[in-house]
Amino acid sequence: MQTDLRSLLAAQSSITDLVGTRIYWSEAAQGKQRPLIVLHLISEISEYTVAGTVDLESSLVQIDCWGNTLTDALAVSEAVKAVLSGYKGTVGDTTFQGVFKESERQDFSKPGNGEEKFHRVSSDYQVWHA
Repeated sequence: MQTDLRSLLAAQSSITDLVGTRIYWSEAAQGKQRPLIVLHLISEISEYTVAGTVDLESSLVQIDCWGNTLTDALAVSEAVKAVLSGYKGTVGDTTFQGVFKESERQDFSKPGNGEEKFHRVSSDYQVWHA
């Protein structure tokens, strides 16, 4: 699911026009140009019945959209939302049964190296996939 979710985002010109190829899982190397996207797998739950496992999993994915300004971070977050909210389809080996935005928050980071602060819009998406 992780590779295919990144591939889905990277295939959208509405996103790549803003971030290029800067879409990462877990972390972006320090000093990377912004805006960029960092994806985090928060949890993954397999579904079961009394007969055993079901070919359906639920993953909570946090998507952090970083920008030099809040406006930049919001633009990336909105582009991600336009692609993912309610998405159903197959990418690679993953069938996305439904993707739903659950929450959003905003903050900023001020590095200690004298660099200007940068902004983050962080959203949680529930991803149902097989």
